[in-house]
Amino acid sequence: MRKLLFALGISLLAGVGQANATPSPSSTETFTFVGKCSDCSGTGNATLVLSDYTLGTDLLNSNFVSFSYAGTNLQSAFIVTSSDISYFFGKINAALPGYENVYLQTSSITFQSINNGQWCVGPDCGSDQGSLGTWSEAITPAPEPAAIALVGSSVLGLAAARRRRAQ
Repeated sequence: MRKLLFALGISLLAGVGQANATPSPSSTETFTFVGKCSDCSGTGNATLVLSDYTLGTDLLNSNFVSFSYAGTNLQSAFIVTSSDISYFFGKINAALPGYENVYLQTSSITFQSINNGQWCVGPDCGSDQGSLGTWSEAITPAPEPAAIALVGSSVLGLAAARRRRAQ
């Protein structure tokens, strides 16, 4: 049993050392957009994924990962990847939710939101238009408590087995 606990301890330590030795991947952050349609049904909904972006700084092409628009009765849903981008600029401030300046353009689609809440999307921004266009940070789910409990209970189980065996 000692050998098992020793091996488990070495494995855990090796994993910690390995985690520190490997470079961390770039951080991504997801933002959601919801705007009230003035010429379409309901709301316009979008998701913007950025990499290595600091709130309050200028948006750069190098920050862009993807953009998706859910679609309405006037504009079909679409997804834009970094290879599709012709222009991408603006700024998302730290005081979210809020109206933000975000502009992206591909060869066929333009999306624009302005810091007064106005927004538009479509070819030449001519399909969906509206007001109250609000950006928010998407909520990232926390680690599952069950996964944390499983690791903790395994370690406690091994310790209990060791105590019983020692008696």
